[in-house]
Amino acid sequence: MRQPNDLLALYAQWRRLSELEGYAIHEGEWCQVQEKQDLKSLLKEQILTVTESWQTACPDANRWRQEYERQFRPIVTELIQMESRNSELLSQRQMAVRTELERTCAASRNLRGLRTAYTMRSTEQWSSYS
Repeated sequence: MRQPNDLLALYAQWRRLSELEGYAIHEGEWCQVQEKQDLKSLLKEQILTVTESWQTACPDANRWRQEYERQFRPIVTELIQMESRNSELLSQRQMAVRTELERTCAASRNLRGLRTAYTMRSTEQWSSYS
């Protein structure tokens, strides 16, 4: 029965991708984040296929469930925690980017106001000489 070993390997890949995704989020490497998420999406399909194959091969559903819980619940719990950390980190990064964008927009508005003020004065001064 290869399915449990295959599942262990797939979960190990997921763990590694989640670690790399967390690093990419921290560094603001958004293309890398997307790439890791795409790869995890493909892994999800493989995990479901292997799990279903293993479940089908096991004649006793209760026994299969107990074996799955015993072997994989701690792994899945760890992966869920990693996903939660990455999600929280992503939210923090988004908030920081939003704050920076708001500052940039405020600075842009201030510059437009200054330009408008100086342009009006300059035009008024030239018209007083004509």
